[in-house]
Amino acid sequence: MLMLMTTSTLEKTGSSSGTSPGAEETADSGPVDAVGGVRRGARVWPVEWIGSLATFRRWYWALVPLLTIAAYVTVVRIGFLSEDMGLNRIALGESGWQTVLPNPGLRFYRPLGFLLTWRINWPLFGLNPFPYHLEGLLAHAGAAMLFGLWLADITRKRWLGWLAGVLFGVFPLNMEAVGWLATQWDLWAAVFGTLAVWWFSKWWRGDQGRSRWLYAGSVLFYFLGIFTKESLFAFVPIIALSAWYVLPPKSLREWVRMVLALVPHVAVLGLNLLVRQLTWGEQRNYAGVDLNYFNFLYDWPADRLRFLLAPIESIIFGEPAVQVVATLSAVGLLIGLVLYGRDLARLLLLAAAWMVLTLAPVLNIGIFRHDFQNSRLLYLVSAGYCIVVAALLWSAISHARRARWPFISGTGLLVVACVVVTWIQLEPWHTASVQAAEVEGELARLIPMQERPQDMVWYINNVPDRYRGAWVLNSAMARTRYMPGGEADIPQVVRTDTIEQAPLGTDVRDSFALRWEYDPAEVRWHVNYGLGITADYGIPAAEGNTGSNLQVWDFQQCDRAALDQWQVSNASVTCQPGKGLLLNPTNVDSQIADTAFNIVPSVIGDRYVRIRASFAISGGVTTPGPAVQLFWSPPHEYFNGFRQRRVALPVDANPHVLWAFVAPQEWTPALVGVRLDPADAVLPVELRWIAIDTVR
Repeated sequence: MLMLMTTSTLEKTGSSSGTSPGAEETADSGPVDAVGGVRRGARVWPVEWIGSLATFRRWYWALVPLLTIAAYVTVVRIGFLSEDMGLNRIALGESGWQTVLPNPGLRFYRPLGFLLTWRINWPLFGLNPFPYHLEGLLAHAGAAMLFGLWLADITRKRWLGWLAGVLFGVFPLNMEAVGWLATQWDLWAAVFGTLAVWWFSKWWRGDQGRSRWLYAGSVLFYFLGIFTKESLFAFVPIIALSAWYVLPPKSLREWVRMVLALVPHVAVLGLNLLVRQLTWGEQRNYAGVDLNYFNFLYDWPADRLRFLLAPIESIIFGEPAVQVVATLSAVGLLIGLVLYGRDLARLLLLAAAWMVLTLAPVLNIGIFRHDFQNSRLLYLVSAGYCIVVAALLWSAISHARRARWPFISGTGLLVVACVVVTWIQLEPWHTASVQAAEVEGELARLIPMQERPQDMVWYINNVPDRYRGAWVLNSAMARTRYMPGGEADIPQVVRTDTIEQAPLGTDVRDSFALRWEYDPAEVRWHVNYGLGITADYGIPAAEGNTGSNLQVWDFQQCDRAALDQWQVSNASVTCQPGKGLLLNPTNVDSQIADTAFNIVPSVIGDRYVRIRASFAISGGVTTPGPAVQLFWSPPHEYFNGFRQRRVALPVDANPHVLWAFVAPQEWTPALVGVRLDPADAVLPVELRWIAIDTVR
């Protein structure tokens, strides 16, 4: 890195020669010295060194994507997170005109983004996340490369553009945009948006007789970008400012020509807005955002600047480190602006406009200060910030003349530090994807996937949302049900603060109440409360069962061995073949219990005890359903209210299955007894079967 930056001393830059920021950067070798070298300023360089440097200048741009990949290569270890598969399901569920028109169920319109990430990749790669993340990594590397080339082209300063591309490529704040597949359209939008700006600038300058194709390409790339993500809505002024930087209009006629040249770009923007309005009847935005910008016009931009100055997470590095980095960055920027701001005024104006215009569409969406959640919203903003930093560093190196080594070394260390910080901050994203996969696997084992004619609902609490800045599952708790590609039992997910009061069994759908708890020792999320009421799909069989140690008591066969293991209290009992045990309560506390269990965690090696029992209220009732209670007991303790589940039975006469997932903290050191209170009312109840197994 130091060698790379040192080569800038062999070039005549605009700043070092006193020319304006837009002056052409030259590479003249200078006169040949009598001793066989080439004189550059006061130094004589061997001819073979000059040849090597000329060769180097043909490939050093490759270091931009290579350094970018080096910083973000660990994203290929990340799996699917949060909405990833939900977006995939939406993409696969659309066909025909649905693929190009706004989806009525969404609040954003990104048809090309869906195509590039999901519709193309799913048929090729399916559930293998590696190719998806590799595509995102290459897209980010391409965006950094194009960004650097554009800046080098409009400023005519190769090293300035190169440095800006490198800084943008390794900037740690971009980890969410690069590491999360659900935000991959930010990367593609940056690629298309940069090409639109660059090609318009080249057309405005009239490069090499290719102006017609450059202009058409700019319009095309803006079209592709704005239909990839709406973050490019405010990009038309950036296109104009880039052209102005290259060749400022010198007359009213030239200004009019520029304005007219931007009409097709504005038409593309208008087309996007028109399609939204005609399809949705509104433009839509993220739900719950504040649309009154005067409520945060100063506070939130200042807050976003803090993320740019210190792109490190306090949840990982601590708040003192953030404050120190932000302070040093602010001081360095102020010193650079004082020393070089006047010479760089036009470029800094362009950079400031880039930052403001890319921030404006997302300014009303919050970013979490401690863990950088939603930091993807600053992906394009960070590019403008990198222009400022690169310009000031480049000016410092250029003006230092013979004392450039400290600045070159410092710049190299800055790039290395960004790479290291990015590695550290991406590690939780891999851990989060492992957590998400394990939560999904656990749910698939606890609630086996099957056809459910009446659908299903999950009431959930304390959802595994985030881990150290990375999304885990958030609102996509049900994604595991359709990841294999099926639609058999995808539930509606409803968040609730009172999980014990979840209205299970109030409609015909299968319903479950689930609460999670984070285990810091395992660095994993697990279900710590589980209860459900479903239709009866048949007695669980050992073959295909998602648990182990399965024990089944089928009362429909009136098997004496099964009947003898369970003792009935406060009810008379008869057994009817094909129906099971008919319990006629003598009071409101009928019970059936078995105290012959000895389920020990260290022996079975599984995490949960899963209890299922099939009930039906004989004849049905029209009043609110009675409650069924499940109790379990550890050694030396009789059934009590601290170890129980309670839920209302549906009021129809159809058989329904009670599901209970007993977590380790609820049944250790062992489970020795189970008791069912079929109904807290004097109503006849049919008990068809009971099944108990363990689930890891």
